[in-house]
Amino acid sequence: MKAIKIGLIDFGARYSKYHSVHILNDIIDYAIHADKLGFSRYWMAEHHYLSRAWSNPEMLLPVIAGMTRQINVGVAGILLPAHSPYRIALNFKLLGTLFPGRIDLGIANSAPHKDMMRRLQDHAEESADRQTLFIRKIKELFEYFLREQELFEEDDTLIPPYKGTLPNIWNLGTSLPDHISLNEAPPLHFCKSFFHNRSTLEKETVIINTFRDKYYALTGKDPVLNVAFAGFYTPGKKKQRRYDNGQNRAHAVSFSNYVHNSIEGNADFFYDTLHNYQEKLKVNEFIFLDLSYSFEERRETLNMLSESFSLTPVS
Repeated sequence: MKAIKIGLIDFGARYSKYHSVHILNDIIDYAIHADKLGFSRYWMAEHHYLSRAWSNPEMLLPVIAGMTRQINVGVAGILLPAHSPYRIALNFKLLGTLFPGRIDLGIANSAPHKDMMRRLQDHAEESADRQTLFIRKIKELFEYFLREQELFEEDDTLIPPYKGTLPNIWNLGTSLPDHISLNEAPPLHFCKSFFHNRSTLEKETVIINTFRDKYYALTGKDPVLNVAFAGFYTPGKKKQRRYDNGQNRAHAVSFSNYVHNSIEGNADFFYDTLHNYQEKLKVNEFIFLDLSYSFEERRETLNMLSESFSLTPVS
């Protein structure tokens, strides 16, 4: 069985007592520490209501990538219906060229409320539903990435740097896509979230295996696929501990509306659960959302995961 790789996803949520600037400083330190401990990725989510540190974390990507050595850095994910595919292509191709192989572009079929959409776009494309917008924009984004020479020759459209390096493109979601033509897309990776719904491991196993078979039939190879999960580390002898009257290492109420199937326990419980996931799902990389709001507890969890799963530290 292959070694498990662990990446991180961060919503920027911390205790309200922390100043926004302190949160940003902590996020940078957190990513640097994760890089040193051998974590595979550090992803930041675009949300327009959860974090006092950012709404869209794109501006943080070059800062964190420039201060780390090997960890992949990305947005998970860009709310594509709310953005210009042209702008996304410009920014992420430049980043991909500056940090070859280390920039992850996560694409999510989601959008903020209409008022925020209007602010982001300077107008709202209200005539189209979100799914229609997403399909149109993802096709446009892929065209900018794949048809560089043709677009330049046809109408002088250029996505610099010319002949630069593309980011690693991830399709994120609670389901695996059936609306993207793989023949018209750059190499796509896939991240399946376990914490956005109340599904069971058995159901997720069927979904992932069905997708894997379909992908192989279309492409002749296995998909690059990881699974996102949420939880918090509770040191001690107990193998698992649930929320205890609201006094715990996470803010249960803040996450209760959108986080499910969380792993809550000590190092042995994390180890056993992820190896069970690996065996059932045939997935070797997991992306972890730490539900703790404390700077210190989040670092303690990084240390536990790195040691428990023998991650390879930066030498």
